[in-house]
Amino acid sequence: RFLNECGVAAEKSLKNTLEAISKTEESLANINEWDWSNGLSKCHSQTVVKTARSRAMLKAFLNGLDPPKDLATNRTENNKNEKAKEGKSLQLQPD
Repeated sequence: RFLNECGVAAEKSLKNTLEAISKTEESLANINEWDWSNGLSKCHSQTVVKTARSRAMLKAFLNGLDPPKDLATNRTENNKNEKAKEGKSLQLQPD
């Protein structure tokens, strides 16, 4: 709808945004490759993870796709569920 209402300017903006997302993904891959080649572990900082999720969701939205399933879920909720499962399996059984 937005593209239909705003025409060529919107098409150009969409193209530029998708190109910028692609460049940031490429940049992150290059950073991770450099880290690995220098014996460092891959960056897992909260900011990097959140921006990667945001980019993936924005990219899906701009392309008219559903967000990636693993990114659309609330990871905090998933972690809580996993910890609850672990706690149940560790409970002592009566003799």
